[in-house]
Amino acid sequence: MKRFSYLPQRLFVLLIGVAVTEFGSQLFVALNVGADPFMILVLGISRQIGISYGQASTILMLICLLGIFLFDKRYIYPGTLFCIFCLGPLVDFYAYLFSCFLPQNRPLLLTVLWLALGCIIVSIGIGISVRSEAGACANDLVPVIVHEHLPFLQLRWTRMI
Repeated sequence: MKRFSYLPQRLFVLLIGVAVTEFGSQLFVALNVGADPFMILVLGISRQIGISYGQASTILMLICLLGIFLFDKRYIYPGTLFCIFCLGPLVDFYAYLFSCFLPQNRPLLLTVLWLALGCIIVSIGIGISVRSEAGACANDLVPVIVHEHLPFLQLRWTRMI
């Protein structure tokens, strides 16, 4: 497979991957079926302090970036910074979009079908993001760094914690 050699190409591919992934992730939130722990944390903070989901996401990823900067700078790539500032507006746009077009009262079968579609969309988006080789989002790097510094903890446990 062809590698993306120039940074603008890699960042563009990362943007596509993040856009696709966040579309699927926000579909989970809009369906009220749950989400990953970081999304739940962001959602809780956004509701508690009265800011948008995207704004809370940006703030939390900046905090994660600060921790990464203090403990292990070598994980910071251009895509890490890029994700912090493009992800927030994307998720706010998707939340608005789903609030306009996704019916709140729907049959369970339709919810299950949309949930399955969301899983497929997220998987495709993650694949595109990884393929960009531009770096990972700050919140995804924290468990990797913790695992590296505390090798007695398996990566799956650091992600859960």
